[in-house]
Amino acid sequence: LWLTVRQVQPTTIIESGVNAGQSTYFMRNASATAKIIAIDPADEPICNQGKRWIDESGNTEYLTGKINFKDIQAVNWKARIEAKEIDPSTTLVFLDDHLNVFKRFSTLMKFGFRHVMLEDNYKAREGATKGDKAGFTMKQMFKRQDADTEFLFHQLISYAEFPPLFPPILAKASKEPRKQAGGFLHASDRNQDIPAPVFRADTDPQDKQIYEKLCSRLGINSTLEDKDSYMQVMNYNQICYLELRPMAPTLADQIKRI
Repeated sequence: LWLTVRQVQPTTIIESGVNAGQSTYFMRNASATAKIIAIDPADEPICNQGKRWIDESGNTEYLTGKINFKDIQAVNWKARIEAKEIDPSTTLVFLDDHLNVFKRFSTLMKFGFRHVMLEDNYKAREGATKGDKAGFTMKQMFKRQDADTEFLFHQLISYAEFPPLFPPILAKASKEPRKQAGGFLHASDRNQDIPAPVFRADTDPQDKQIYEKLCSRLGINSTLEDKDSYMQVMNYNQICYLELRPMAPTLADQIKRI
């Protein structure tokens, strides 16, 4: 996430799904100037995440909680674009809301949003919610051939799945069972449908030194026997980025009139 913000250099970031604010923190750390629009229906974090981190820079707008929440598809993007509050061509949309991802594309494409990140790019039949399991994450769609997938393919300039830093075999000492919902790498995974890890700490001595040094620096047990260490290394490994093609100018102008 941090690297993507640094690479894309968005002028605006739309974050759908804030929870405890970790992603807000990383994105603000990556860009001091981007306006962040943070969207979440909850007033407080879920899953025992503690207190939500709040950006005090004055450059983050919070559409969160019972009073201020507006779903990303309910926000009046047309008015904001016409007022030149945001430029959709230089906006990064970060989706971490566990809803049907593909249905979000009707809004993204209508208003010209092109840079998209998906935090939970679940495999087929996996997911934490009904929306996750609906078959419309990018990974799920690209596992089949149908009209929706063909349409998506033709709207993409680029698509990339971020590789895990380390292979899941490093967690062989962990007693954590494989989660039915997925989302966490597990030593029993066959790993035929994920990108190769960046560091092969299981086979390369230099990579192993890097792994051990990182674990020591972060206070993580490198065997990943305890739950906290396992969660730190083997979680959040299904993130993807995609760039959508811009709308044809004539059609874009017509849509603006609607």
